[in-house]
Amino acid sequence: MMSSQTEKQKMLVGEFYVASVSELQRNMTQCAECLGHVDKRPNPESCGGDIEETLEG
Repeated sequence: MMSSQTEKQKMLVGEFYVASVSELQRNMTQCAECLGHVDKRPNPESCGGDIEETLEG
């Protein structure tokens, strides 16, 4: 029986997931870019996108 959950949903609830799916790869790239920008700012602010949405909800 196949799960109807996305790999991201599985990851968020602590189940086994495939990290190489395109959605998670995009999120990792976006996160790395955001952190790189934040590290260079004297006064960090939100980068926007899926990352904050995931953390907030």
